[in-house]
Amino acid sequence: MPVVGVNRDRLFQALGRTYTDEEFDVLCFEYGIELDDVTSEKELLRKEKGDSEAIEGASEEVIYKIDIPANRYDMLCLEGIARALNVFKGRVAAPHYRLADMRGKPMQQVVVRPETALVRPYVVAAILRGVTFDAARYESFIDLQDKLHQNLCRQRSLVAIGTHDLSTVEGPFTYEALPPGDIRFVPLKQSREFRADELMEKLRRYVPLIRDSIVYPAIFDARRTLLSLPPIINGAHSAITLSTRDVFIECTATDLTKAKVVLNTVVCMFSEYCATPFEVEPVEISDAVLLAPERDVGARNERRLVAVVCNREAGFEVIHGLLNRIMDVLGVPLKGTPAASAPSAHPAYSWSPSAHPSFFPGRQAEVRFGADAVGTFGVVHPEVLAAFDVPNPVSALELNLEPFCFDQRGKSLLRRIDG
Repeated sequence: MPVVGVNRDRLFQALGRTYTDEEFDVLCFEYGIELDDVTSEKELLRKEKGDSEAIEGASEEVIYKIDIPANRYDMLCLEGIARALNVFKGRVAAPHYRLADMRGKPMQQVVVRPETALVRPYVVAAILRGVTFDAARYESFIDLQDKLHQNLCRQRSLVAIGTHDLSTVEGPFTYEALPPGDIRFVPLKQSREFRADELMEKLRRYVPLIRDSIVYPAIFDARRTLLSLPPIINGAHSAITLSTRDVFIECTATDLTKAKVVLNTVVCMFSEYCATPFEVEPVEISDAVLLAPERDVGARNERRLVAVVCNREAGFEVIHGLLNRIMDVLGVPLKGTPAASAPSAHPAYSWSPSAHPSFFPGRQAEVRFGADAVGTFGVVHPEVLAAFDVPNPVSALELNLEPFCFDQRGKSLLRRIDG
């Protein structure tokens, strides 16, 4: 079980009363957690280093070390522990979390580029407005992220959290995947610019997660200022400070479900410090953006599936087999098969030779759902591989998912939002 260290006096202040160590131990037992140790920063340093010089100036304030159940990610910080115990004791009601009313207001947006599927495909985000930090709150905010990274995020392999001072950047944001040599920025706690591949030689922690990838994930603002190189490090430009009032939080991931849990945990724990307590501003995560002159804004979003196979045997048959499996799971029959002749609420799919320049001639095909073209698959052209320094063959599939968003009766589940 995770062990969380919290300042005893701050905890008691949040609980609205003081306890003896024995009384607090009983409270923990009643709730289902455990007071593991009563110590101090100075005592912890003495145990770790045993050097009188190392502990000089260390605080003697009492620290409670509390064992937390492995599935209670909301209790990995003082705010969560205090809130849980206050609700348990009936001192406060359970908070009502709510999304900010964005009617008539522009919503921040993260546009996801399809190349991110090659390395770290998911991103979720939110904003905390009017946050009031002090030194203790700021430390707790950073510590919660560290504990989530160690536990639920599996050392950032599943999820990586980035937090930024929103006043220093400008939306809309883009989540991209670029060749390492094309990414240049000033990393957190550094004063000069580095290339991403150069930075990999200087850092050690988390580097193996993306070092061998042909592209690295990156989040940029509208002015091409890099916010983060997940899951490695944030940029210095958008670093939060004690004076930060609006916090932009992004979580990139290989597991979308856990990304949502992590983001919800962070915003729920620290939204109590917002100008409007427990209010969270949503961020729109956009899909592929296509030109659409008929729309008022001149563009439209389209949700697509991208799959890539990269190895010595990444042939046409492999990616074709994946397409067939996807359609099988969706319950969409292949045109010309007995299943396609049976009564159905939706059309069959088919494929035929295509001439897309990104794919090798004669080893590619267009996918159709009924009469509509919905995707392309095949062996990626050698010139494309050379441009990205990819040494092995690659086969890929890109598929518009929106036509397949239907219920059991074949009725579309999509709802158009005009504008």
